[in-house]
Order: sequence, then C-alpha cells, then structure tokens
Amino acid sequence: MSHRTTAVCPATKAQVPVVSLQLSLLRLRKLRWVLQQPQRLKLLRRRLAPSLEHEGLLCDRQFTTVIDVGANVGQFALFAAAKLGTTNLICIEPQSGALAHLPTFLEPFGCHAEVQEVALSDHTGVAPLHVTRASDSSSLLTPTHSMCLTDGGRSVTRRMDVEVVVGDDAIIRDDRPGPVLLKVDVQGTELSVLRGLRGTLGWIDAVLVEVSFDQLYENQSRPQDVIDLLRAQGFGLSAIAPVP
Repeated sequence: MSHRTTAVCPATKAQVPVVSLQLSLLRLRKLRWVLQQPQRLKLLRRRLAPSLEHEGLLCDRQFTTVIDVGANVGQFALFAAAKLGTTNLICIEPQSGALAHLPTFLEPFGCHAEVQEVALSDHTGVAPLHVTRASDSSSLLTPTHSMCLTDGGRSVTRRMDVEVVVGDDAIIRDDRPGPVLLKVDVQGTELSVLRGLRGTLGWIDAVLVEVSFDQLYENQSRPQDVIDLLRAQGFGLSAIAPVP
C-alpha cells in the first residue's frame, strides 16, 4: 500500500450553539498560542494566528516543504512553520498584498516563503474573484444566496479580476526537500485545482484538502469527487475531521 495519504477536512454546519462553542474554544487556543511569547504579539495587529484546528489531523507528522494553495493571510503557513517543522513554503493566494507581512512572521521559525498572487485551476486566463466580508471565504465561485443569509461573512463586498494559472505550470519541483504536503483550501474549486496539479501530485507525499458537505457556493466540488480524483492519483484516505 502506498504511504501517500490524503486527509480531507470538511467544513460542516451543525447546530449553531455547538459550532459557536467549538469556534470560541478554538479562538481561545489560538490567542493563548500568540500570548505565550512576547514576539508573537505583533500577530494580533494583523489578526493572524496559526490554523491549530488541523493539529489533530497532522499530529506527529513533519513536512519540510508545504505547498499552501489558498493561503489567505498565512494562517496555515504559520501553522506549518510552528507545528510541522516546515522550512520551505510555497504560498498561493490571488488576493493582492494578503501575504505581504508573512516573511516577517515566519522569520523566527527559519522558514522561507515563496508567494504567488494567482489562483490555480486546470486552465489559464482571468476570472473574477468574489471577495467576501470574511476574506478567507473569498472564491472564484459565487456564494449561494442561502449561505449569505445564514453567514454574513460570506457576503460579497466586491469583485476583482485575478490571474488564473494551471498548477503544474506555477509549481516547479526544483528539488523541493521532502516530505512534501499539499494543502488546498479554495472555497469550492478543489476539483479544478487538483486537475491542474496532476503532474505535481506525482511527487507529493500527502494532501490536506478542505471540502464542504453543505452547498456554500454555486457549482462547488463534491467531496466524493475530490476523494475519487486523489485515489486515482495513488493516494489513500487517511482521515476526515470537521473544522468549526
């Protein structure tokens, strides 16, 4: 059996009181992590904390290189540097300037980040990015009307044209030190991103992809289709975990 693994991290919507409690506890954990060392306090000004919600999925795993697709402002990049022993990061995020301060925040961990301000897909071109009130919910897809009513953070505040490239063209192997983790968090376009990374998947050791079992965006990828594509590429499903 191949040692390559896929961890699928579904975004689920449970009863509101439960989600609110889980989210509050998660935020407290992140705040405690930031407050543990004085030099981390600068993260508060940027509202940045590591994605500690992934600790359970990736506990006891170390990845020298992480390809962070849908990096937003660097939450997972910071988690990788602080918790996964990562020293080489490729951060891909179409929102201009979102990662401008990331190299400074990663410096204490001895982690180098390469930033590309593009969106990945299985084709090239220009497409409108729907920028939402909560920036990490921004997507090339349109949020569903019902989700905008339920979750104000998914309301679109503006649209901006972004460059779209094929992942295999954007990510050059160039002897990246392993083990290598591919993390994908792209708000519904997971299938098109992975289709554009078929060549790259050949030298990836593990994949962490966030999918949703609720209809958050129009024409979003189905979780089963994402799993089937990765299995066809030689990966095995190792874990599924919810995130608040």
